[in-house]
Amino acid sequence: VIRGEDHVTNTAIQVQIFKALGAKVPEMGHMPMLLDKDGGKLSKRLDSLSVEQLRAEGYLPKALMTYMASLGFSFMPEIGSVEEIAKEFDFTKMGRSAVRFDTDQLKRVNATAVRNMSYAEIKPFLEGFLTSDKSEEELEVFFEAVKGNIELLSELQNQYDLCYGEMGEEKLEADDVEYVKVAAESLPHGPFSPETWSAWTAELKTQTGRKGKQLFMPLRIALTGQKHGPEMASLLVVMGESVAKERLQASLNQ
Repeated sequence: VIRGEDHVTNTAIQVQIFKALGAKVPEMGHMPMLLDKDGGKLSKRLDSLSVEQLRAEGYLPKALMTYMASLGFSFMPEIGSVEEIAKEFDFTKMGRSAVRFDTDQLKRVNATAVRNMSYAEIKPFLEGFLTSDKSEEELEVFFEAVKGNIELLSELQNQYDLCYGEMGEEKLEADDVEYVKVAAESLPHGPFSPETWSAWTAELKTQTGRKGKQLFMPLRIALTGQKHGPEMASLLVVMGESVAKERLQASLNQ
């Protein structure tokens, strides 16, 4: 029996009850109190931390299990299966101080889990998080491109829309319009590969003399409507020539 340390005072009475009933007394262990990230007592009535709610937000089972297995310990176990985590779990190494359940840390563990998964591994968890009319091959390319930018599965649809749907709201600066016109004219013909972005921007650097942020940021804004996001080399492959050309032209018409 493993429970919170607030039940320690109950143990002696319960042991006596077991003995009086002639029953075998179970082994009992008591864990440090689990607090919220602000140091308050963690309530079982807090719906935002129910397994159902965490699942709905896009946390992976193995990320939650890994984080839970770290509570009370001074190290984070490797993200793995229940069997792998259980094999490394050692109750005798648990500390005595109260432990804070930090959802920000849980989110970081989940992000690591997502990054380390292939499309085939994560596919069973995508129902309810991604609506798409793309082929499995296209979705695999998409996932590999954006998974480094994902913390929760609930963010996947926004990333998908970034590639295939509505663009963000960032607009080109007036000084960048002529540059993007040149970029649109110099866009390589498909099919695109991971090397297309570097070849395209190298050509634009030669033609315009731009470099660094002045070279790359206008292209990101023109293609996505955002200043931040997945690596453009991967994103360009996902978009393909047709979408990229359409978006470059649309950015010039705004």
